[in-house]
Amino acid sequence: MLNTRRKGVRGSTLKTKILVISLAVLTLMLGLVIGCSQNERQYAIKVTLDGTLVASLSLADIEGLKQVSLTTEGRNEEGPSLLSVLKLAGIEEFNRVTVVGLTKGRIASAELTLNRDQINDWPILDITNRGTTKLASPDIPASDWII
Repeated sequence: MLNTRRKGVRGSTLKTKILVISLAVLTLMLGLVIGCSQNERQYAIKVTLDGTLVASLSLADIEGLKQVSLTTEGRNEEGPSLLSVLKLAGIEEFNRVTVVGLTKGRIASAELTLNRDQINDWPILDITNRGTTKLASPDIPASDWII
């Protein structure tokens, strides 16, 4: 009988563990869904200097900057200049900027480093229809734009 009781306890404990694991997975899945919808509303561009976060700019911050337009590769792009975004973040003097994000198809991470002499009125941070931004410039092929 001792063995039978232990099997019963183990069976009960196993069922409890499975239930707890199932609830944890469900909670995680709900958290991811809720997190994604919240992240879309809380989109931010993080500006770091030497690895230290100096600003986290919201889409509203970006939209509040002077918007410039450019036409390149048959597309009209509109958004603030990269220089104005850096200035808003408190960065006016720099040697180079590395933009980190996603590739055009959002398939992989991407990185593009621009020297100071490559940044003037262009590039811009085009505000997309999805409520995000992409680095766009007539001097950068569209396939290299960073989302």
